[in-house]
Amino acid sequence: MVEAHRQLASLEDLNQTIDSDDSPEQKLRSVLQQMLKTAATSQELWGIKIYLRELASPSPLATKNMTTTVLPKAKKLRVLIQEITGLPCESAQLQRATAFVVIPCLSMIMFPESLRIRVLPASATNSEGLLEDMLTYALGGLNALSKPKSASFTHKKRKHRK
Repeated sequence: MVEAHRQLASLEDLNQTIDSDDSPEQKLRSVLQQMLKTAATSQELWGIKIYLRELASPSPLATKNMTTTVLPKAKKLRVLIQEITGLPCESAQLQRATAFVVIPCLSMIMFPESLRIRVLPASATNSEGLLEDMLTYALGGLNALSKPKSASFTHKKRKHRK
């Protein structure tokens, strides 16, 4: 499982990117670019298939594997997302913001490109603008999450008709 998750995203590469002197936005671009590169080659990577099988039907070792492989990367990504948003380090909102950045990338990896492009041809990992669109989408969401919610935006209850 460790090797399988390394094929998805290497902690060494993630550390190198996030610890660099680049701007937070450039760091996010690099992370997304690496995830898209993985998505483009996921059919060739045996570890991705094992990892996806483990997600679909967790073995008794799943919790240990998640702790040793996923948790360190998630913590590192939260550092980057915190740099962008300014959200408190251990906040639930920062954790959710990190998930909102990672989950679209994982979906690109989980669904083989050959199937994905039948439904959404422009979602091919080599399509013009995909990285820029993903970056814009992620930064737009992160910027929105970093702003205080206005009273008009927060959970208004709808009146039900009787």
